[in-house]
Amino acid sequence: MSVLRALQQRCGFSNSQAAVVCGVTLRTYRRWRCQGNPTPAAVRLLAILAGFVPWVGWEDWEVDRGYLFPPGFSRHGLTPADFHTLVFWRQLVTAYAQDNATLRAQLADLSALPQPPATATVTALQRASAAG
Repeated sequence: MSVLRALQQRCGFSNSQAAVVCGVTLRTYRRWRCQGNPTPAAVRLLAILAGFVPWVGWEDWEVDRGYLFPPGFSRHGLTPADFHTLVFWRQLVTAYAQDNATLRAQLADLSALPQPPATATVTALQRASAAG
């Protein structure tokens, strides 16, 4: 089966519908299917409409029912709203990472200070010495 035919089937298009979408006559579309020489733009358009993401770096990603799915996933896709909030989430993660680094530095500073003896331990040791 040709790539064009497979994409057409995945879109659920008839030959006439695929021709209209590609902006060519039915005769031209049929020739592309028979001879296997469609324009790259037509193949890309049908691939997008079939749910594929045909850009470099997005190999095997798919769009289905308005959700973007990474390779190998068919549940919990990303919505357009998820992409709008992505910048916010990245900023939030950066802020948390900075806060975490600050707290770790403060903890290291506190750990470097000499520790006072625990009074309860000293008192218990004194009682044990006096009793013994």
